[in-house]
Amino acid sequence: AAFKSCSAVTKIYIPNSVKEIGEEVVNSCSSLQSVHISDLSAWCNISFASSSSNPVNGKKLYFNEEEITDLVVPSDVKILKKGVFYGCTSLSTVVISDSVTEINSYALSHCGNISSITIGKNVSEIGEEAFSYCSNLSEVYCKPLVPPAIYYYVNNYDSMHNRDIFEGDGIDFLIYVPRESYELYKQQTGTTAGSHSTNWSLFTWYDQMKAYDFE
Repeated sequence: AAFKSCSAVTKIYIPNSVKEIGEEVVNSCSSLQSVHISDLSAWCNISFASSSSNPVNGKKLYFNEEEITDLVVPSDVKILKKGVFYGCTSLSTVVISDSVTEINSYALSHCGNISSITIGKNVSEIGEEAFSYCSNLSEVYCKPLVPPAIYYYVNNYDSMHNRDIFEGDGIDFLIYVPRESYELYKQQTGTTAGSHSTNWSLFTWYDQMKAYDFE
């Protein structure tokens, strides 16, 4: 709780040397408006105690003093860590580079201004609620030729309240998948085990997929 209840703090600078951020670091910093970094790759490699412990939650993120609106994940990032951009208000478009193989849970959750997400071609796993509650989301470009495995929350008492990667995003967004893999994405077979599935037909946004010709 390094800066907890520091009500006069309006911005915070995160040095490249930071590897972990614990709980309640900026809790009750009521005037905090922005988080500033100078190395986007270093930021993507920070481990957060929980998604909500990310200081950018409800704040704008700045890279070298410029507000990040159109995010391109650096090509040296392999894993988009849990809650790495959770609640960031400045993001409007996101391109997840082809270097990324895993998108962890809540990575881009609660980013209410995101309208477009591109998922790199080498992503094989997407964590629980990775893109949940992105209320302005209108389009998702999913480039992998093989449907990524999806991890989702299982409600053992009420299956209608299972939570998946697009939880809370509504029904207005479209998902574009490779034309040559369209039938693979649409087929109603797949591996399902507990909270892990490659069967995309299980989810409510299944009918929102469209074939697309990626370059």
